[in-house]
Amino acid sequence: MKKSSGIGCAGIFAIMIVVSLLVTYWYVALALIVLAGAFWWYWRKQKTAEDAQKAAAAERKTQTQRQIEQLRQFKQLLDEGAITQAEYDRQKRKLLDDDGPDDLQF
Repeated sequence: MKKSSGIGCAGIFAIMIVVSLLVTYWYVALALIVLAGAFWWYWRKQKTAEDAQKAAAAERKTQTQRQIEQLRQFKQLLDEGAITQAEYDRQKRKLLDDDGPDDLQF
């Protein structure tokens, strides 16, 4: 006996049932599609917000690391006598007040 590689009579019958149900209950299928799209949009929005929070946290960590490194440099300059205690305090205050590293002066 030779086996056929097609879907057969049962497969065609199943496809006809699915098509007839979709034709009869098209509004249910449409509602399911809309709900799936809404869930996908909500999930994507949440994931984007989480990614933005992670990026902001990484940026804050990087900024903190830069501030620590600059503070160490100022402390080294103070220990070497290259700057005075008042200059060190002023630069430290600028650094810790989050004025940004752009206005720091060596």
